[in-house]
Amino acid sequence: MQTICRERQIEIIQFLKNKYGDIYEKFEKLYGKWLENNPLNVSLLEKRYYEDNDMILFYHSDNFMSNFSEHSISINYLWPNDNKEAMCSEMLFQCMKFFKENHYYALKIAKAKTPKESAILGRDRSIEGFDPNWSQYNFLWMIHVLLLKIKSHPELKSKLLITQDKYLIENSARGSHIDNIWGAGKEGNGKNILGICWMCVRSMII
Repeated sequence: MQTICRERQIEIIQFLKNKYGDIYEKFEKLYGKWLENNPLNVSLLEKRYYEDNDMILFYHSDNFMSNFSEHSISINYLWPNDNKEAMCSEMLFQCMKFFKENHYYALKIAKAKTPKESAILGRDRSIEGFDPNWSQYNFLWMIHVLLLKIKSHPELKSKLLITQDKYLIENSARGSHIDNIWGAGKEGNGKNILGICWMCVRSMII
């Protein structure tokens, strides 16, 4: 079983790279250039939610773009004999960190009782089987998971399209978890990978 999972993971990663690699690079460059000319006002980053003609800042689980929003996703495309649903996109995403080398721990993450529990399990580097190359293609998995989220909840498609061509930015400057990788970070100059992934998804569902 473990060998099957490893081989399937490699195949999936190559598939995701071929399908989403170029589009992510395109929006990453667009966002980077826009941010250079439109540095985020630190005072705006104190807001729970903000929207203007150019951008939308989001973060909390009451926003559908949050990975902690209550939109479940089936895990049976990875585990065909399991009808369980991950409670949110965060849970499915976190399990991917271990899917290649530790199938059973990955499944434990996907079946966690709460999204917070899955995040804690997924961030535990003391567990054997964490993918050492994760940072090289984690954004590909995120795009894939978000597309599954939209597919599982069709009503989210219209919500996403309403954002038109605005820059989508995870406002991770507040609270205890300041994220300069997936979000805008404390100073507003973070990589904003999650926001970019959502922009990629939006362009693919138009």
